[in-house]
Amino acid sequence: MPPMFSSHTVITGGHYQQVNNYSKGAWDRLVDAASPAAFHNSRDRRDPPKCHPNTRVAMLKHIMDWIHGLDPAMQNALIVWLYGPAGAGKSAIAQSIAELCYKEGILIASYFFSRFDSTRNHERSLIATIAYQTSLYIPNFRERIETTINHDPLIFDRSLTVQMSALVIQPLQDCISSDTSAPTRVVIIDGLDECEDRQGQIEILTTISKALEQHRLPFIFLIASRPEHAIRTAFGYEYLKDITMSVPLDNEYRPSDDIRLFLQDSFTEIKKTHLFRADIPDAWPDGDILESLVKKSSGQFIYASTVIKFVKCCRHRPPQRLEIVLGLRPVQRDMPFAELDALYMHIFSSMEDPEAVLQILAYEFLTSGMLFYDGINLDLLSLHPGDVVELLCDLTSLVSVTARERREIKLDIFHASLEDFLLDQSRSQQFWINSKVRQAEFAHLYIHYLKGQWANGIDILRPEFASIDSSSNPSAKSNPRKLDGHGIPTLNINIASLLSTRTTYLAKLSLLHALDTLDAHAQENAEPCRDLEAMRRKLRACEEARESVQRERDESRERVERLVESIASLTHTSTSINTGTRKGTNTIIINITSAITTTTTGIRTRCAWDRLVDAASPAAFHDSSDRRDPPKCHPNTRVAVLKHIMDWIHGLEPETRNALIVWLYGPAGGGKSAIAQSIAELCYEEGILIASYFFSRFDSTRNHPRSLIPTIAYQAALCIPEIRERIKASIDHDPLIFSRSLSVQISTLVIDPLQDYISFDTPAPARVIIIDGLDECEDRKGQVEILTTISKALQQHHLPFIFLIASRPEHDIRTTFGDVYLKDVTKSMTLDDKYCPSDDIRLFLQDSFAKIKETHPFRADIPATWPDGDILKSLVNKSSGQFIYASTVIKFVKSSRHRPPQRLEIVLGLRSARRDMPFAELDALYMHILSSVEDPDVVLQVIAHEILVSGMDTYNGFDLDLFSLHSGDIFELFCDLTSLVSVTLWGRMAELHFFHASFKDFLLDHSRSQQFWINAKIWHAEFVHLYIHYLADRPPTIDDGAVYVLLYHFDNATATPNLVEDMRKICIWSIFLKCHGIIWFPLFLDIINKVEFENWTELYSHQIRLFDQFAQGVLEQMYLWPTLTALVAVFNLHPKMWSLEGQSVLFQLKNGFRKLDTLSFEIMTHYSLGYREFIGEFLMNPTHCGIHGLTGKSQVTHCTNGVIKEKQWRSSPIADPPPPKDFQQKKSNNAPFGGGNAIAHIFYRGHVQLAFGLRFVVSHLCYAKQIDRKT
Repeated sequence: MPPMFSSHTVITGGHYQQVNNYSKGAWDRLVDAASPAAFHNSRDRRDPPKCHPNTRVAMLKHIMDWIHGLDPAMQNALIVWLYGPAGAGKSAIAQSIAELCYKEGILIASYFFSRFDSTRNHERSLIATIAYQTSLYIPNFRERIETTINHDPLIFDRSLTVQMSALVIQPLQDCISSDTSAPTRVVIIDGLDECEDRQGQIEILTTISKALEQHRLPFIFLIASRPEHAIRTAFGYEYLKDITMSVPLDNEYRPSDDIRLFLQDSFTEIKKTHLFRADIPDAWPDGDILESLVKKSSGQFIYASTVIKFVKCCRHRPPQRLEIVLGLRPVQRDMPFAELDALYMHIFSSMEDPEAVLQILAYEFLTSGMLFYDGINLDLLSLHPGDVVELLCDLTSLVSVTARERREIKLDIFHASLEDFLLDQSRSQQFWINSKVRQAEFAHLYIHYLKGQWANGIDILRPEFASIDSSSNPSAKSNPRKLDGHGIPTLNINIASLLSTRTTYLAKLSLLHALDTLDAHAQENAEPCRDLEAMRRKLRACEEARESVQRERDESRERVERLVESIASLTHTSTSINTGTRKGTNTIIINITSAITTTTTGIRTRCAWDRLVDAASPAAFHDSSDRRDPPKCHPNTRVAVLKHIMDWIHGLEPETRNALIVWLYGPAGGGKSAIAQSIAELCYEEGILIASYFFSRFDSTRNHPRSLIPTIAYQAALCIPEIRERIKASIDHDPLIFSRSLSVQISTLVIDPLQDYISFDTPAPARVIIIDGLDECEDRKGQVEILTTISKALQQHHLPFIFLIASRPEHDIRTTFGDVYLKDVTKSMTLDDKYCPSDDIRLFLQDSFAKIKETHPFRADIPATWPDGDILKSLVNKSSGQFIYASTVIKFVKSSRHRPPQRLEIVLGLRSARRDMPFAELDALYMHILSSVEDPDVVLQVIAHEILVSGMDTYNGFDLDLFSLHSGDIFELFCDLTSLVSVTLWGRMAELHFFHASFKDFLLDHSRSQQFWINAKIWHAEFVHLYIHYLADRPPTIDDGAVYVLLYHFDNATATPNLVEDMRKICIWSIFLKCHGIIWFPLFLDIINKVEFENWTELYSHQIRLFDQFAQGVLEQMYLWPTLTALVAVFNLHPKMWSLEGQSVLFQLKNGFRKLDTLSFEIMTHYSLGYREFIGEFLMNPTHCGIHGLTGKSQVTHCTNGVIKEKQWRSSPIADPPPPKDFQQKKSNNAPFGGGNAIAHIFYRGHVQLAFGLRFVVSHLCYAKQIDRKT
């Protein structure tokens, strides 16, 4: 919009309003009416489908021969209609043909419909788009179109026939001679069935038909679509039929062979280039899987293409993704067939009678596998032969119908995957075929069908009836139709199910008029229709709501009309305007004495330079005012890395001399943008900076790829004035150039102009394009597209410039830089400890604090020694080599409104924050990165575990089994956090390394991390729950490290429902025993009270009871053996008087005995005091040990051969006399045969003549009295 007045206008007094009615020029009107998204090389059609190399060879040759006039059979065809089933690859063929014709210069126009894009899912923009593209390729065409549009600016509101004649046919006939030797030109229209208006589809074809019939046009048409009913009918019209060659995509072109080749090549590429290629077996996938996928494709490329897109996702491991496709692994997040399902849903949504169609398809799917099945019985479904064709006319891209004798039809399903789709409710939703319900429905139909046959004297029993699963009687819950005793749907529930479907509002409303009639039928039914009145109320409420909305719309329309009238009245207000000129100047003086509205009229066409200015993003410049005080390297810091990059630019670095790209990457906040800014300023001063583009996720003008190339082109035109006219000419020629793909843009606006004006013969200083913050481009596919565009440009052209690209090492960017060509021309430069960042950060902090002390308004209050060395060291350590932490601290501390020492205390946590948060900038970065994670719950779980336990002395990583993860899962989960976290994996163990020490502080502070907050107590409890089940399920192990971690979590946990349930249902003792960590069990019991369970005494007593039951069972088994009985009896000996060596010698314990000694009496003396006291309490308290304590009588005898045998053992050993009740305070362990040691006396009396018994007594006396063994 131009300025309201010239710069030499002075306005005095009054109130005014100016309306500038500049009318658009003809060219601008055409540009606005066209749909650039429909171009074959549109930016909006990023990575469009096209034929895989060496596939569709015969089909492409067939069509190109027709275009070149080399196929006699098609020589007279003015139209080729390429049709086939949904997903057969028609759009890919059309795209490949468009690219071939574009290279040959014979493509006049292309239009790719899409039902998902509101600018190209209708016929209104078709002719304008064709006319626009035609004007780019044919001289003098543009002037004639502009004349037509200037004559009739509303031409785009006229019929397609009028538009075609005025905007295409007449200008073409004036511009193109009738020379027959000129090459044939082509117009390609793809996806005509994607035009949502069926009448529009017919209008397009009739418009083309009339144009070809009435004029000799210098071009031919390639039209691709599904064979939908309306389109198929239109192509059957008399004239169209004569000039059209129909080319079906059928088995004649051997699609299965092409699909097999496509799958083989795709899997090979995945194994070579995928980020997780190291985890892919060489033989993956095997031949059977490949053939299964080919068969499932049914000759339609969309299935194979969908599978490959899903499997090759760079964030996941391909073998596991393929298992999901094959149904061998459950779907976790994204659906493997989302694209295919969307296509099916779109086609089924176009059906006029979905219930009848689904009934036919259900019958086909549920009975076609029977041995005697030979088609669908029309009488069974009460259909005529023409009914089926009519019902399925909108599904001709999925199903074909063949009529047979005996009133039967046969369906041919083009897609094997269609059955899977319809039988899976999660995929087909409202079109789901519930097999159980349908079987019951067919049973009902057959009952009445057979009754009718028998009534007519026909004895027939069709074999399909045997397929009905009579064992399953669907309940009302699973069957939307209530069944009576014979499996017959009742009338009233039929109506309810109809209301529950996605019937249109008007269809539901029309049911109101039928309810009275239904009432009469319902009275005759066995079960009355109780829901009719509720239905009436519901429908009437809907009607009232609709009327209310309509009233609101009418009132709003009236208000708008009144507002328009009032505005119109203002424009006719009488005014008094005094104007004049200042003497000797061109200044206009306007004195307004009343409210006025002035109107300026005229025609204004936007020039090329204005279009470029509008498309560029000035905020992305390195010296933009929007980037006020941009980050750049502090003086005398980053010296080494800056020199490294500048040496590469000047060609002084041998290692990087041949690199066309330097990728500068590092952790978030590592200082990449500051380095890029400093390099940009250095190159600008030297005059070698062509352009710079600094992405920012916070700025909507530079957080996407759309403005990248225009911004580079604009700066290049300023840097090299000679190329400006060439760029303007390109934009004038194609004003919609900014809607084309990035590859076309960079070629047209940057490469071609620069190559014309920069000589390669004479040596010239390298020119640089700097792109910073590529990870800040919010569209991940856009990030990849930018890199692939640069890669193609470098491959196809000898460019006079090099690229410096800075970003975080995000997964998609890292993967793209790993592609073959980019890898060869790129030098990756890591911001790691090699450049000693901590030294630079220390210098930055020292200089910054010194400046604060010198210049701050409150500098008088700052101590001379502030901050001390320890604080400085702490800040350096907290920075973890990343500048953003130190920079954020300084920005917060140096605030001119606050005293720096107090602000620093807030940073250090010594003082609470009042209003502004000290780490707002850093927190925003963390929040942005975490928001990109696909599975935040699992990621936070793993991070929480690492943060909470990594400080333990015994911690050495976590077992993947703890989180039910596979070895590759951990890399998938953290692929979007590579700028914050690195993962180390060895075997089944993994460990995380955080690049930012402040990241932990962020996650543990609810006020900062918000939805990503790690609530330590809750997570500790969750990990107790995980460890309990993890240890209970895994095989026994001698490593008690996991038990120690469990205890650590339990000691810091809070009560949660999961933890309470575990304490009630699981015997914790058994887990500790299994892991050889029984000495920690008493500590676990002590912690129960600390965790603050509401009913902690109940849970404590429950775990004690579980232990008592276990221990009693152990002792019962041990008391069957005298040796083990004695081992229990000497438990009371003081630890200093017993040793593992003495016990093993004394009791001669073999492995069999040791397996029974699960309470570890043998090595009890070497266990912690807490565990021995716990066992002592158990043995001395009959409430716990029952009859298995150190009391009671028993008889022992021995055999003459010296082997101890059982004669009559009771449940407990001898301890005669029994120990006193206050056993813990009055121990008698030092008495040779007193207290618990009385068993030694008994044992001695019974076995003194045995070597075993002698050793027992001698050893006992030696340890008890501490006398010399020889004595």
